[in-house]
Amino acid sequence: MRLLLDEPCDPRLTAALRAAGHDVHHVLEANRGAHDEAVLTLSRAQGHILITNDKDFGELAVGNGKPVPGLILLRVVRDRRRSSPTPTVK
Repeated sequence: MRLLLDEPCDPRLTAALRAAGHDVHHVLEANRGAHDEAVLTLSRAQGHILITNDKDFGELAVGNGKPVPGLILLRVVRDRRRSSPTPTVK
């Protein structure tokens, strides 16, 4: 699967997705500080599904007629026994 992770996404998720065999690009790696519009443009141009935890992308992609190949909105629930969640990919 071709995926683009938005800047706020945990880099551990990038590593886990790559280990699972996915083609993953993370905004932190090559486009740090890119505005939301630029991230959407990158997703469209590269044909990557955008993964983000920023709800603004739903409105930008759908409400303003700027579709992307796909959009996954993450909502991470923190495990109270850990200081941060550990991503797992199947």
